[in-house]
Amino acid sequence: MIVCERCGSQNADRESFCGACGAFLEWEGAPAATTPAVTTPAVTTTPGPAPANAPGVPVAPPAAPVAPAPVPRAPVPRAPVPTAPTVGAQFPPPVEPPEPPGPPHVNPPAAPGVSRPEPESVAERDLDPERRGPAAVRPGEAVRRRPTPGPVPADEPPPAAGDLICGQCGAGNDPSRRFCRRCGASLVTARVVAPPPWWRRLLARLRRRGRPAGYRRPVRQPVRIRGRLVVLFALAAIVLVAALPGRGWVRTGTEIVRDRSSPHVPVTPVASRASSSAPAAGPERLLDGVSNQFWAPVPTGSAEGQWFEVDLPDPTRVLDLVIHSGVSADRKQFLTQARPRELTVTFTAEDGQTRSKVIRLRDQPGKQEFQVRVARVVRVRFTLRSAYGAQPNRRVAVAELEVFGRG
Repeated sequence: MIVCERCGSQNADRESFCGACGAFLEWEGAPAATTPAVTTPAVTTTPGPAPANAPGVPVAPPAAPVAPAPVPRAPVPRAPVPTAPTVGAQFPPPVEPPEPPGPPHVNPPAAPGVSRPEPESVAERDLDPERRGPAAVRPGEAVRRRPTPGPVPADEPPPAAGDLICGQCGAGNDPSRRFCRRCGASLVTARVVAPPPWWRRLLARLRRRGRPAGYRRPVRQPVRIRGRLVVLFALAAIVLVAALPGRGWVRTGTEIVRDRSSPHVPVTPVASRASSSAPAAGPERLLDGVSNQFWAPVPTGSAEGQWFEVDLPDPTRVLDLVIHSGVSADRKQFLTQARPRELTVTFTAEDGQTRSKVIRLRDQPGKQEFQVRVARVVRVRFTLRSAYGAQPNRRVAVAELEVFGRG
């Protein structure tokens, strides 16, 4: 702790300037342990005659005046009287009498309704170095210039929240200081360090957890890439992918995005056919919208190889197929006949190309949905591969068929 000898305030050991008056502590400071104690000289009184007007003292009559003795006067030599002025003689200049002192300065009275500012004390003026005038210097004493701030030490911590930031050197100061601890500049207009937000404090606490003392995170130089170069590289990559064989992938990805974002609408077939049909179980019953009427082939058992197909009104991108298995949605009636287990679905495109897909159904009543993505479809055929509950006296039945495309 260093005590300023000018104002008596205490300062930390590493501070160079006083926080109260701005004095340089190497000139005006002293350690707290060796600070000389201020002693007040003892006032001693010497007994003397009591004053004449003191109470309780008798007043003596005045003494008779005594004429002073004459003081002998020394003879005054006479100055020679010049007879005539000599040409070119030098005479001393006449001495003018001093001007009489004028009346003391009196401040003019203030106007009515206008308050006059309070006079500033000399102590307050001396504490501010900006308003303090040049100090008097004794003859022969060297003028001490204000020292310049030294280099910032490497181990100095950064300013904390609430500190005053010096506008001259950027050092952090305690809020109670009036002058910078490093350069001695005034802190009247210094800005206050705002506390960091809660999420920064939380991140700093998490980063410090589990790291040794004195750990400092290495500073990484940011990699700056011009935005225009990034845009050009992206455009070039898109052009290359579209021009090379990768354009098929681009087209497929685009179609998938459109399938997910577009609504799925039902497509009503315009015609239906079958390889064979049992009595009162033709393929037209697949499109009547009733689940208690069904299509069934003539052969009994698994009826492997039997098929039924529908024609679509326009080339359509088929997205979903919905199949109602069995003779009815009621479970008791559902189990009275055989049900399809595996079907081979063949899609015929507008140009005559075909694409097949095998789907497996569950042995339960009600609708079952299957996702398919085939473009430009005009005909769909379903071929039986196997069946649930196949017996010689049972036929495989399909109650309803629905086709959905992209809207």
